[in-house]
Amino acid sequence: MILQISSSLGFDNFIKLNRIAVVDFWAEWCGPCKVMEPIISRMSVEMAGSVAFGAVNVDDAESLAMSKAIMSIPTMIVYSGGLEVERLIGSRSGDKLKQELSKYI
Repeated sequence: MILQISSSLGFDNFIKLNRIAVVDFWAEWCGPCKVMEPIISRMSVEMAGSVAFGAVNVDDAESLAMSKAIMSIPTMIVYSGGLEVERLIGSRSGDKLKQELSKYI
């Protein structure tokens, strides 16, 4: 399951309440974001209990995206213990995403 995040408070709570959290910054009009959506959905099921997935629509939460210095989408920020540990920019295969996230589990 992917939690839709639309506020700074919701964002802060999400990354603090989950040991490993991945936040996907995306938009409806973004082609690569549409490619990543089913991959992230699948990963959220496969990695449930280990990694929590959230999503921020940059059009709906523009100030939140700006506060996180999102320059291009899709951008996934990985948080461990509430701290940013990695940024994954652009689309990638499910296997590649799983490999990149496995080092934090």
